[in-house]
Amino acid sequence: MKDLKSLFRTVLRDVGGIQFLLGPSLLVPGLVSVMYGEFYTAISFAISSAVATLFGVITYRKITLAEENGTSQAMITAVAAWLVTSLIGAFPFFIAAHITPAAVANAFVPAGESYSSSLFIFKNYLHALFESVSAYTTTGLTMSVHEPSIGRGLLFYRSFAQWLGGAGMIVLSLALLQRSGKMHGLVMYHAEARTRKIRPNVTQTARAIWKVYLSLTAVSVLYLVIATYIVFPGSGIVQNLYESVNHAMAGLSTGGFSTFDNSILGYNSHAMEMIYLLPMLVGAFSIPLYYKVYDKRSLKEFWIDNQGRWLILLSAGGSALIIILLLGSFDFSRSFREGVFQFVSALTTTGWHTADFNEWPDSAILLLATGPMIIGGSAGATVGGIKIFRTYLIAKGFVWRLKHIFQPSNSIVAINLGNKRYLYKEISDDLMEAYTFSMMYLGVLLLGILISVNFMGEEFRTLDAIFESVSAQGTVGLSSGITGPEMSPVLKVTYIIQMLVGRLELIPILIMFKSMFDRSRN
Repeated sequence: MKDLKSLFRTVLRDVGGIQFLLGPSLLVPGLVSVMYGEFYTAISFAISSAVATLFGVITYRKITLAEENGTSQAMITAVAAWLVTSLIGAFPFFIAAHITPAAVANAFVPAGESYSSSLFIFKNYLHALFESVSAYTTTGLTMSVHEPSIGRGLLFYRSFAQWLGGAGMIVLSLALLQRSGKMHGLVMYHAEARTRKIRPNVTQTARAIWKVYLSLTAVSVLYLVIATYIVFPGSGIVQNLYESVNHAMAGLSTGGFSTFDNSILGYNSHAMEMIYLLPMLVGAFSIPLYYKVYDKRSLKEFWIDNQGRWLILLSAGGSALIIILLLGSFDFSRSFREGVFQFVSALTTTGWHTADFNEWPDSAILLLATGPMIIGGSAGATVGGIKIFRTYLIAKGFVWRLKHIFQPSNSIVAINLGNKRYLYKEISDDLMEAYTFSMMYLGVLLLGILISVNFMGEEFRTLDAIFESVSAQGTVGLSSGITGPEMSPVLKVTYIIQMLVGRLELIPILIMFKSMFDRSRN
């Protein structure tokens, strides 16, 4: 019990340090709210910021005698940090919904629309928590029936939270809190599914990641501002900048929230749909790869890198296959436009949409759900899913096994990974980790699907349940229509858990429960 108490103090201190960073961050969307005259929303951010900062001051500053407990403690910290961040991150939605007068909230509804503001949906804290988890895990599923009607400040906050969650609040804390000399920091870094250091220690690595991340964000904003102006030369610069900043943050983080009711379809422009392919792909490449491209001063690194090459090949090949499946229902123009965009959106786990899936053939929907949405993009990126590297490794191991069966028993069959050859025993541990993780991932996914089937409405099909559950756990954000404020609370909680599992992956969560169980027995 003493060990459990010590563990609790250490975790509480570290989580407090992360909230100490989150608190001031919440003032950024608060300033956006002030700029647009949304003062009740600004108050909600001020209160939330104060709560997060106070929590951080009390825990991180006051708990000074906490011990470093190695791998298990760092993993528990990673899980607890995302839980607490999501819980506090829900406050702006919840508070704004309660303090904003109805007349003020309904003024957020775009001119010409007759619906009521979706802000009041967040009077239910579970809805606010769902939105917060979806934002920070970079998923993109939403409780908002009509997104623009919640106000500019909260719209910006959703994108901003995805942007923070994309690079990881824990990585941010490692970059700023200067705990570089401890193994604890390295394990926390790994707990967020980032396994390659690009600098000598984890703090320098985290800072390098954020420099790359900030640079890519700036370039994405500039790209979208210019592209939007070219397509819509009459659009106001303020509106253009607002939309571009939001979408740049949501695209780079592969989160997929949008300022429009119908995601990127809201532009009603085929050109804009093609323009938005690039931000999704940029977010799906490994962040360390960008550092390597910069270091080598060569774009060839995107193709030389094993994951980068397969991201390009899968995007091209998968898009072609989807187009073929759609040709039975639509003309070539629509099949090409929707097929390419939705496959890239699924593979990168961004979740922007330009199509009505109710009109798609089941074969195309099933392909999205069982292929790109489960695989995801590159390890070391902001994506969800099993990741390209694990999928590639499992495929190589399978091919090796087949060759081994048909070769003489005394023959030596190597495995080619990229441009290197390995004996099976040299990568057996990596293969086992990939197999084990994938089986656990699919096991949790199956459980989520079964719960979805039993608690979804009668108007939905089993295929819808599969699609929605895969989307939640893969942090994709595409929806078959199940997700919404009217769905069962059981499903809301299930998808919240799946989103967190997809963002943190399973190993930290399993270690957390095992460590807490072992310590409670001592």
